[in-house]
Amino acid sequence: MEHKHEEGKFNFEFEENTSLEDKIRIIVREQIIKPYSQKASKEAEVYIYYTEAEQRVVPLEKEMAYRILSTWKLDLYDVDFDEIVDSLIFIPEGRFMDYLFHTKILRLLPAGVTIHSVGISPTLAERLTLAMGHAISEMSCTYFTSLRKGEKVEAKDVYKYQTFIDLMDDYLVEYNKHLVKW
Repeated sequence: MEHKHEEGKFNFEFEENTSLEDKIRIIVREQIIKPYSQKASKEAEVYIYYTEAEQRVVPLEKEMAYRILSTWKLDLYDVDFDEIVDSLIFIPEGRFMDYLFHTKILRLLPAGVTIHSVGISPTLAERLTLAMGHAISEMSCTYFTSLRKGEKVEAKDVYKYQTFIDLMDDYLVEYNKHLVKW
């Protein structure tokens, strides 16, 4: 099955029994999340202060979020992308970075204890962007599936900030387990 996107075509070979949701997850992961996490890493090529990350990395993450929502075809359901990205995930500015200093996410990141004084490393920017993309995609999958089933669900009921953080936590825990196995 071939999937098109505004910037080109997605060409993947899928098992015949692969669900539509799993196909979209793979496309989002490979064509959006991974490239954007690499871009975020490049933005933090040298350590940058977390306040600087809000100017250099967060705009990339916002762009990534829009692409994820678009790939999930939520625009076909009259979903307001701005409301999801701005109101539910990234506003007020700095909220995400400030939240990092008050949650368990820092302990899931290498050198997390030094982030406040030293800055954000390329690895940290990449992992945070991977986790953020995963969280947005999983919430989008939940929303997409509900809408396809004809359920009456509001974006605000799916795209909750605490759900976003919990999904990031889950991703980082699994990511770290994978690293330990190497």
